[in-house]
Amino acid sequence: MHYFALKIGSVVVVVAVGVVVVVVVVVVVVVVVGVVIVGVVVAVVVVVVIDVVGDIKEGVLHVIGENVLSIVYSIKNPFVDGFGSS
Repeated sequence: MHYFALKIGSVVVVVAVGVVVVVVVVVVVVVVVGVVIVGVVVAVVVVVVIDVVGDIKEGVLHVIGENVLSIVYSIKNPFVDGFGSS
């Protein structure tokens, strides 16, 4: 009877250790997958933000460039647009 009790006890211990190992592995996998997903999302957001900022900067520089060119052109050619043209 004593041997049978020991055998049942060892089976319970083995099962308990197995359950703990499975739970730990599942938790580690979930954490790793979560970190990978968060990393991918952050990388995508950073790329999109850099792209949008680049587009905005390019657009602003284009507008500024056009305005500067038109101002320079009007300074160099003050009589264009009908002012003083004969």
